[in-house]
Amino acid sequence: MVIVLRNTTTLNINKVETVCRKNGNYRHGYDSKHLFLMKYIPYLFFFLFCCVACNNHQESQIQATLEVAGSNRPELEKVLSHFENEKPDKLKLEAARYLIANMGGHTSLQGKRLEVYKKMVREAKKPISKDTLAVIWKRAKAVKEEGMEMEEDAALISSAYLIRHIDQSVEGWLASPWKEQVEFEEFCHTILPYRVNSEQLSAGWVDSLRVRYAPVIKDIKDAKRAYEAVMKKLDKEFRESEVPCPYTPDILTLDNMKIGPCKDQCMLTVAILRALSIPAAYDYVTHWTNYSRVGHSWVTWVYKGETYTWEKKDTVPRKANRIPASLMKAEFIPDEDYLYSVDTLKRVSKVYRAGYGPEVAEDVSEVYGLKGYCEIEVPGKVEIAYLCTFRTGKDWEPVDAVYVKKGKCKFEHLGCGTVYLIMEKRGDKLLPLSSPFILREGGKVEWLVADTQVTEEVRLTRKYPLMGHWITQWHKMIGGRIEASNRPDFEQAVVLDSLTETPVYRNLLRNYHPEEHFRYVRYVCPENCRTPLAELEFHEASNEMIRNEITLTPTAGDTPPSASNDRLRKRKAGTLRIGRDEALKKGKTVTSVLDGTAQVLPAGVLLKGEPIGSEGLPERSMRQTFDGNLMSVCSTKKKYWVGLDLKKPCRIGDIVLYPKNDGNFIDIGDRYELFYYDKGWVSLGKQTATGFSLIYRNVPKGALLLLRDYSKGKEERIFIYKQGKQVWG
Repeated sequence: MVIVLRNTTTLNINKVETVCRKNGNYRHGYDSKHLFLMKYIPYLFFFLFCCVACNNHQESQIQATLEVAGSNRPELEKVLSHFENEKPDKLKLEAARYLIANMGGHTSLQGKRLEVYKKMVREAKKPISKDTLAVIWKRAKAVKEEGMEMEEDAALISSAYLIRHIDQSVEGWLASPWKEQVEFEEFCHTILPYRVNSEQLSAGWVDSLRVRYAPVIKDIKDAKRAYEAVMKKLDKEFRESEVPCPYTPDILTLDNMKIGPCKDQCMLTVAILRALSIPAAYDYVTHWTNYSRVGHSWVTWVYKGETYTWEKKDTVPRKANRIPASLMKAEFIPDEDYLYSVDTLKRVSKVYRAGYGPEVAEDVSEVYGLKGYCEIEVPGKVEIAYLCTFRTGKDWEPVDAVYVKKGKCKFEHLGCGTVYLIMEKRGDKLLPLSSPFILREGGKVEWLVADTQVTEEVRLTRKYPLMGHWITQWHKMIGGRIEASNRPDFEQAVVLDSLTETPVYRNLLRNYHPEEHFRYVRYVCPENCRTPLAELEFHEASNEMIRNEITLTPTAGDTPPSASNDRLRKRKAGTLRIGRDEALKKGKTVTSVLDGTAQVLPAGVLLKGEPIGSEGLPERSMRQTFDGNLMSVCSTKKKYWVGLDLKKPCRIGDIVLYPKNDGNFIDIGDRYELFYYDKGWVSLGKQTATGFSLIYRNVPKGALLLLRDYSKGKEERIFIYKQGKQVWG
């Protein structure tokens, strides 16, 4: 990522009008003519000065590009000469000057392996599957080469390529129905560029894409509607998926593939829009500040300085006010007393636009409503301050940079509710200049300073925030039930327990018929629910459980208490966190448990049997429900049930149910280490989990924390501990 320094003294021609308005004060007492002269003539001189300065600046940029071109310099000079002398065209000459002046910093990877890969992709049968791409990349990797090389466009691009591209772009724009809606400056930024982002160059992509996709916008005379039509088509045709090849090929290869991560889809879509003379841009976030290790990119339509976006469920393009894909698929938000903090929004710090002009990465955060700001004092003589956020699987990464003035650094247009850290760069290392802080609305800064003199005990259940889409899936399980019968068709089945509230990671259910014997047991999902199970356990009832069963055992016709009713548990079952055996000794009834933090283990021997399931449920899914692996799931697209044939009638006691999850809960046997931040990550020790939560004592109050699992998984996020819960940042 390119970090663009703020607070520079470089003149921005786009701000001239604003500057003029602000400086347009005049004295009273003059006639209207003098007022006019006083008001506007200074602006005229200022504007002329800016134009001269701008032209001089562009010329210096052109000369810098020619120097970088080296032996390829004659090719670039040939382009300028072509439109100036051979086939004079002022508009195309200005387009050529713009492209060459801003060519610096634009590069692409070159290598034999990638060329072989592209060739095989184009020759492959369509549509291309992910498995086919894996085979192709395996063959391409077998090609011997020392490695991929990054090549400057200026040293690589040919005059024929650039002349043809300028001809196609300018002529297409002038012939478009919306030509009058797109000014030349906007054309240069959003239609003219010969590349979108970091893809390889490919000759003739404008012609090829224009011919292929022109029917999509046939008879459409409005650029907004044309943008909408192209977005709809690509949403249907392009399959978003990670692919084996880690490098981005050229546009025409992407068009052949029609499969890849969101960045590839965006690059192809922007290229198609530009080939059709529709002004488009590639916007992105480098990484979410509370989710995943990756970021996101999307395609925008740019019209008269306004930015419009499109998401798959949109019916019309909308003016940017929300970052696409930032909302989780959360159709349900749990109550405050739910055991886990739940995130329903992906947060960002900055939004950038892959530009071709003066800024390779243009800050468009303000466009998306990011209004946060902060002014932080930094110690020592620091020239540049870097604003950093935590990136999953890595560490602190810069998202912005400014020059330090009078010992302070000021950052603007930031996302709020995010944890930031000010750092400086020394050599290749980033070193902290401040403590971490949460930026709140209105520029309020909440410092996260580890108080090593005041400590607390913390109970940890996860190493990564629980996202809203998981809660949505789990909430749909309400109405699911555990049944038992002595007939394989479950005629005359008995309901052992049921789910009446949103379940959690680990749900300890209780059979209210422990004295009866059953051969067949199963979980039945409710109507309109497809949420898979990760694991299901049935334990044999003991004589002690039956002796201690008291008033909560339902009579015939009663509805069993909820398997996840935490309030019922607290009211009637006593203090479950003391454990089952102790609870039984004290005469407490052990009911069903919303068991996210409670260290309650099921009583009785784990029962084995032959997996069974509803018609159409794959045998693999049946077996994965009982394989002891929480990351293998019973998956189906239909309403289902899954269970066991115990081979003989047994007394059923405790039942443990795990819905499909992300694997970031505390798991027994995994090795963990907790850290707090104090000018670096400081260890609070390693633990091997013996239950479904971890307890750490002597944790500094107010500290920023990070939990790592050395046994599995790479997802980990920073958090604070507040009111007995992990609050994620």
